[in-house]
Amino acid sequence: MQDAAERQARHRPAKDVQEAPNAINAYDRYRSLSEVELGQRSRPPACPPESDQVSDQAARLLAALRKGPKTAARLMADMGLSHRPTFRKNYLRPAMSAGLVEMTHPESPTHRNQKYRLTARGRLVR
Repeated sequence: MQDAAERQARHRPAKDVQEAPNAINAYDRYRSLSEVELGQRSRPPACPPESDQVSDQAARLLAALRKGPKTAARLMADMGLSHRPTFRKNYLRPAMSAGLVEMTHPESPTHRNQKYRLTARGRLVR
């Protein structure tokens, strides 16, 4: 069995690579940075409010909704998608956050008859 000194030696950099005692190595610096310092932000919506451009995914979803409200399962079938979490994450949520699509029962997101329809803004996008 290995003793504690051997285990620690394995996880330490070689002596010629070690930095001065008061220096911060890159890994420790990375761990201490906040999300803002790293440049990580939440994702932008599929369509910024001041723009009339939409992503390819949002355009496909809008095209599928042109004929009227549809359930998530029907939208997925029309679009040739089968993985519901990916559909929600990449298509439905961005379009809803951009104000292009709305629920028919917004007070109850898990309503058994829940459908999705275009908003006035969604109908204007071509």
